[in-house]
Amino acid sequence: AVVEGLLREQGRDVRVLNAGVSGDTTAGGLNRLDWILQQAPEILVVELGGNDALRGQPLDNIEANLRQIVRHARERGARVLLLGMDLPTNYGADYSRGFAAIYESVARDESATLLPGFVREVGLDPGLLQPDGLHPTAEGQRRLANSLVPALEQMLQDLYNEYRMRELEKTKTAVSELKKDPSALMQLFLASDARSREEIDEEEYKTLQQDSADGLKDILNPLDRNNFRGGRPLDDETFRADFAA
Repeated sequence: AVVEGLLREQGRDVRVLNAGVSGDTTAGGLNRLDWILQQAPEILVVELGGNDALRGQPLDNIEANLRQIVRHARERGARVLLLGMDLPTNYGADYSRGFAAIYESVARDESATLLPGFVREVGLDPGLLQPDGLHPTAEGQRRLANSLVPALEQMLQDLYNEYRMRELEKTKTAVSELKKDPSALMQLFLASDARSREEIDEEEYKTLQQDSADGLKDILNPLDRNNFRGGRPLDDETFRADFAA
């Protein structure tokens, strides 16, 4: 809820689903992954592994589980933000170094975005931790949310840019096809313009599509007024000027 609120303050119309479970491990996260992916997330944030390490789980097991989580999510079309974890040095220098290296390796090999040392700042400040010395206070949680938002904003912007590029390519293709048949051009644009103004109903619109030149019926949708020029609605003068061009 905190992360969603911060993103909305930045003008991002997003829904954030908190699928975390207190005390969860990488094995538990992997077992729940299919249910999470059924929600069709565009971005999956993975914050797992700390509880495994606190229990002294083998590093190979932790890495294998994280790798499967990221790989399955990527295969289902989600981008993954992997939050790197640190361990206190009393777990042994070799184990602590090996644990931290897992996240770099998985992110690099599985094309995930890595946010290293996610809990480091909060974890080193006793004032931001509960009496158990492990879990953050409410203020600590706010600090963590604030550190998460910039990475999420960049990923959201990348998603938006890719979407606009796909829409632009559709429009370019449609325009190219329309120019092959100038006689149908006026009818197609007028039909699209009329539909965008809601001056004709769907049945009339389909009739106009059917009456247009063969091969052009399926490319009208991307060219309505509200899609033209990368999604910026056009006024009458600009719309007609673009048509004339």
